[in-house]
Amino acid sequence: QGFQFAENSKAFVLLESIKRNIQSNSGLQNDTLYEKVQALQTRLSYIDRKLFGNSDVKNDSTDKGLLHLKSKLNEQLLLANNELKLSSSSYKAFANKIDTANAIEKATTFLDDKTAIVEFFSGDSSNYIFVFTKKEGVVFLKAQPTFLQNLKNYVSFFTDKNKISNAPADYQHAAYDFYNETGLAKNISSTIYSLIIITDGSVNYVPFEALVTAEVKDVSPKSFSYLLLTKEISYGYSVATLAAQVNNTTSSSNKIACYAPVFANGEHGKQPLLYSIDELDAIKATNANGEYFLKNTATLAQFKHTIEKAGIIHIATHANADTSAGMQSSIDFFDSSLYLNEIYNLHLKANLVVLSACETNIGIINKSEGAMSLARGFYYAGARNVETSLWNVNDKSTAILFSNFYKGIKDNNYIAALRNAKLQYLRNANVASSSPYYWAGFIHIGYSKPLSYPIVFIAFIFISNILLVFLLLRKIISGRY
Repeated sequence: QGFQFAENSKAFVLLESIKRNIQSNSGLQNDTLYEKVQALQTRLSYIDRKLFGNSDVKNDSTDKGLLHLKSKLNEQLLLANNELKLSSSSYKAFANKIDTANAIEKATTFLDDKTAIVEFFSGDSSNYIFVFTKKEGVVFLKAQPTFLQNLKNYVSFFTDKNKISNAPADYQHAAYDFYNETGLAKNISSTIYSLIIITDGSVNYVPFEALVTAEVKDVSPKSFSYLLLTKEISYGYSVATLAAQVNNTTSSSNKIACYAPVFANGEHGKQPLLYSIDELDAIKATNANGEYFLKNTATLAQFKHTIEKAGIIHIATHANADTSAGMQSSIDFFDSSLYLNEIYNLHLKANLVVLSACETNIGIINKSEGAMSLARGFYYAGARNVETSLWNVNDKSTAILFSNFYKGIKDNNYIAALRNAKLQYLRNANVASSSPYYWAGFIHIGYSKPLSYPIVFIAFIFISNILLVFLLLRKIISGRY
């Protein structure tokens, strides 16, 4: 019941958007109510650009009028979404099919014997952890009172690129302490290989891959016992959002579209990202079937013109995280910025969006929806999987990481590709650059593993087909067919 309650409190709006995106790709495009929803979202994104895209507007008398109009449009959008859900038979059937299942039933649609779901829930006075495996079922844990303090201490090491290198022993101790706080040490057996982390509250900022499972005497960051070494880790907004995406086959091909404005001459006051050129060159070497927009060709207009047909979208640039009520999160193109509310209005069919920029998974924490981040915006818009960042990532190490990532993609398994890219980076790094600050900042949100069938089931199908052929031949020979 606790696991179900935790699920019911998470990502409801995001789940509705996923249902709507899947149905729109398979038949809602000409629905008048769906078109109304899209039109309202377009108007809202235009107002937000007026409000947040130009700081001068905030001192203008038109500011109050725009805020009032935004409030009215939000009400209309809520009503239109509800009406769409009630009146569209195909949408209603699809939504009800998902909603009638409980959290455990949804989880079993993508859970195998070697995978565990670890779901966090932030209560008013305590934090709770649910560990779900096929063998053990749901294990319920109440976190210790020290949980949030140890979390804060661990995450603080990623606020500065030199902090771990300057105090590696302190980092190892903090990473080990928080690993024990999560309950993973006692409740995840050695037979479990994959962890799916469902975050909540401040847990959104935790890079689980860089947790330490045992303290060692060698205090070099290259020698630490990272959780990355033994587990494959991915993240989700809720079990329900992951379950809704598992059988989503509406995504387009693996054609890639890449955008890197570079800002080589400091255009618009932006710091140059020279390694992003190498990043795109490396991607192009393994993905000839794509479109690549570099420097002044990486414009917002070009992005909007090309993304709907892309199966993979890669953006190597600067980003701004909204951590207050003042500015909206945005991601930069050569000529302009794309704001979060505009991203909500995009219609994507992409299997994967890679946000190769700083703090793209950071934003104001909404109690029920999670971090209002750029990553969430792209997931809302239709992306099935998102690679996103937790802090101010390094330009050079990011280029190396994603070069390894694209070389290692097999069967669209982006989770395994990102883990292997991190392992390869760690193996080749020197002591200074082996700090988790340089490789642990990017995480995978979504579920990209190819669906597989048990060997017994495959054998059954094979033998059944042989028997059918044998019986058919008998009938033909006996003249009764």
